[in-house]
Amino acid sequence: MSLQGKNRKSKFLFDTSYKYAIKGSLIGLFMVVLTYALFFLSDQFLINFASFKSIHLNNPFIFIIDFLPILTAIGAFYISRNIQVEKKLIYEDLHSKNQLIERYTDS
Repeated sequence: MSLQGKNRKSKFLFDTSYKYAIKGSLIGLFMVVLTYALFFLSDQFLINFASFKSIHLNNPFIFIIDFLPILTAIGAFYISRNIQVEKKLIYEDLHSKNQLIERYTDS
């Protein structure tokens, strides 16, 4: 395989990992919006800074919810990168075995 082909595959792995990271952050952001919507629809809170402060003081787990987009983006990035690397290794192993089969069956 040429150096240009390897660079193209590496770029593909890199781009695919970022694509999944963006999707993961959007899912995390959706969860944050859903959580705040549930709090504000409960008729206990108005949409203002004091309500946000009150929500965080009364429910400390909301701090974890606020970091969900970052956590899901990092998790999706690493998981997708590991999956893509494993796929690449399997493909290269299969390709080398096919070359061996072709070399010994062409004679």
